[in-house]
Amino acid sequence: MDIQIGPVPRRKIRTASEVLTRAFAADGILSHYLSGPWQRFALPAFFSAVIHEHLPTTYAATLGPTLVGVAAWAPPNEPPAPLGQRIRARGRLLQVRALFPRSSRPLWNGLHQMTQLQPAERHWYLAFTGVEPEWQGHGIGETLLRPVLNQADADGIPCYLETPFPETHRFYRRMGFEITTELRPFPDARPLWAMIRTPRRARRR
Repeated sequence: MDIQIGPVPRRKIRTASEVLTRAFAADGILSHYLSGPWQRFALPAFFSAVIHEHLPTTYAATLGPTLVGVAAWAPPNEPPAPLGQRIRARGRLLQVRALFPRSSRPLWNGLHQMTQLQPAERHWYLAFTGVEPEWQGHGIGETLLRPVLNQADADGIPCYLETPFPETHRFYRRMGFEITTELRPFPDARPLWAMIRTPRRARRR
């Protein structure tokens, strides 16, 4: 299986957001606050905003012409996105707020709280990653994350993420992540598990 990994092209942002939408259809947090008939519009808009904010470090996995996986990373000391991307991201989030004026508020509050709980040290932050459900379990996720993990190892910088899926713990542990704590920034939704990965170069010292 010839998996190609590279930055998400601008023309593929919509496709990438739809891949993440399907991957997170039952995550228990986004689907909790953005549920109902408007979800099919709100989730792609939400993920499109995420991709616009982190476009230079959002990677896609493709099989031939088909985009099957996405990983949106925030690098250490990430500079603000260019104005055009920020405007597009803001527009997508306004769409979500318009569709879910009440339930989006606790979602934003929880997401803001999550940013306050991130490690103080410089780190790569895996905001979201997902693989098309029918392609999960084929090694695509590991291949998709490898470029940034290799870069983090070379620079001696840790990586950090939160996951709402207990079934992903084994996968992330295989990639070198360890659980640090259970988080509940969304009181009426499922918990998240914070995980951190020490750079491999540092482990050998």
